[in-house]
Amino acid sequence: MKLTTHFASRSRFFSLVVLGLMLAHPAQAGVFSIPNFLNPGKNALGVEPELNLSNDTGIAVNVRYQRGLSTLSNLHLVTGVGGGERQFRLGGAYTFDFFPDVDQQPGIGVAVQGMYYRYSGSRGQFEPTVIPYLHKEFHNTNGGSIEPFVAFPMGLEFKTGGSDWIATLVLGAKFKSSNPQIAYIGELGANLTNAETYVSGGAVFSID
Repeated sequence: MKLTTHFASRSRFFSLVVLGLMLAHPAQAGVFSIPNFLNPGKNALGVEPELNLSNDTGIAVNVRYQRGLSTLSNLHLVTGVGGGERQFRLGGAYTFDFFPDVDQQPGIGVAVQGMYYRYSGSRGQFEPTVIPYLHKEFHNTNGGSIEPFVAFPMGLEFKTGGSDWIATLVLGAKFKSSNPQIAYIGELGANLTNAETYVSGGAVFSID
């Protein structure tokens, strides 16, 4: 009985997500796990629901794969779907943590990201961005931690008819419990130039 109730609850949840995507307006991929640094050879999978607060509200869901490449760099692959005009997105990012988070020193790094968005009416838009970020992890006595981060995605959007500068200020945090296999992330992105204001939150799972 408990198992049946569990699956029924999950089915209702996914039905609401799909309905939200069908009725939603465009939303963009957030920073999410970019400041979440993995050791070389490690892999993670993240799920990021996102709510767009600019103009009309809207929902998107992004799926992110992350792999640790070296002691200072990670690779991110992103895909997702959204409702309204901005329906599909695909891209990737390379992060370089040139000042790692050690001792009293915060982690400072930069990501180079490229995202392609597909709009209704067969319109496409490509957004190359640079994302400077800063993060610092604080541990608690229960074996968990909180890791606030701030990021500043900025770049260009290329679309039919021209291009524009885009910029966003992002504030967020990663939360870990005593379970090292999962982390939770929440963030707020504020539109600075030709971008969107949004909130997002989700989970990152170790898949090693």
